[in-house]
Amino acid sequence: MKLQTGLTQEQNLQLNITQELLQAISLLQYTSLELASFLEEKAEENPLLNVDIHFFRTTDPHAKKWNRYRNYEKSGPPVADIEQIPFPGSCSLADYLKTQSLLLPLDGEERKALDYFILNLDGNGYLSVDVEEACRQIGVSKEAGERALAALQRLDPPGVGARSLQECLLLQLERSPGDNALAITVIKDYFQPFVNRKWREISRKLNVSAAEIQKVMDGVQKLNPKPGAAFLQERPHYIIPDFIVKYNDGKWEIEIAEANLIDVKLNRDYVEVFRGNPDPAMKAYFREKMQQYRWLQKSLAQRRETMMKIIGELVKLQEKFFLGEKNQLRPMTMKELAERAGVHESTVSRVVKNKYVRAPGGTFALKDLFSAKLAKNREEISAQQIKSELRAIIDREDKRRPLSDQEIAEIFQKKGISVSRRTIAKYREQIGIPSSNKRRRFGAE
Repeated sequence: MKLQTGLTQEQNLQLNITQELLQAISLLQYTSLELASFLEEKAEENPLLNVDIHFFRTTDPHAKKWNRYRNYEKSGPPVADIEQIPFPGSCSLADYLKTQSLLLPLDGEERKALDYFILNLDGNGYLSVDVEEACRQIGVSKEAGERALAALQRLDPPGVGARSLQECLLLQLERSPGDNALAITVIKDYFQPFVNRKWREISRKLNVSAAEIQKVMDGVQKLNPKPGAAFLQERPHYIIPDFIVKYNDGKWEIEIAEANLIDVKLNRDYVEVFRGNPDPAMKAYFREKMQQYRWLQKSLAQRRETMMKIIGELVKLQEKFFLGEKNQLRPMTMKELAERAGVHESTVSRVVKNKYVRAPGGTFALKDLFSAKLAKNREEISAQQIKSELRAIIDREDKRRPLSDQEIAEIFQKKGISVSRRTIAKYREQIGIPSSNKRRRFGAE
């Protein structure tokens, strides 16, 4: 075999992802807050970049309007409305209990045990330590510990200091007004059969009707299984719409929230400083930072153009839903929306990720607007519409003889909607509706 060297030419096509292209792709998946954080980081790296971010106004009418960097008068730039869930309580569960315990006639050992128990309650208000073991650790008698526990369980909220769900319910029933003798007996002596809904078995043993056991369940469901949860000091959760859709005079108007909330400008002061510097290294640095600024501006413009295109097609597809007709969410996949918008499916996925839209019909997560398609005669129906109809069917059923999943599937078949029993079961669980045997009620409604 003869080996030789030489020069040849060949053509090939390959995709090289530059840093700028990667940046443009990444920007699509940022929410307004994430974009603001990203731009602040870029501004720290690039002195030519001036980022002005207007903070968001809560829906609280007493909240003040203010800017990230400076205050604005009434004529200042707009700020975005957000929905806020405030803190659930003004003090911790431990502080609330200690305040109440100051009025209790306790001796030294009892108060020591009570303080220790309070510090060992979990987030739901349950005692997380063994009483006997705790008494040994803190050096008090078991009897003092038992008295301290009884004192703790008499404090508010009712059920606090329980060591199990069963004990928590019993503590609340014992303090509830009215005749709760049957409920206390059921929870105390037949707790497991009761939660497993073996009501006929309990009714035979207690010589009462199943309808009376049903009433016990109705009463128990009004109790609080987590009495301490309301005192958890969680941070407030905010929903910030990334898109605002309005309907005026028969036309849709779409706004991208960040357009009015984030200003990215060139820092003219630094530009003049760099231009007047004869140092070659400084000139090269200036060219690099200027190129970064231009690429960022181009990426932001491309981001907004792509988002407007996708949201525009989304509004056309879901017009009735955006107007408030919640049952009119038509079936739609990301692939279908991508084809209508003329982009790749992955682009749609990035645009809708963790973003919200505010429309006349409410504020929605974009990902919730996509739904699988099912057949209805020759038309298509969304999974969301199936769930809505499923809930309506179950609401109308005879609770003494609730419909099975198969019977519900047959009702859909009669309506011309092809849906299997397994699909009915899956959708029923997704919307939080129990199975037929757990929906069954005894006696007249």
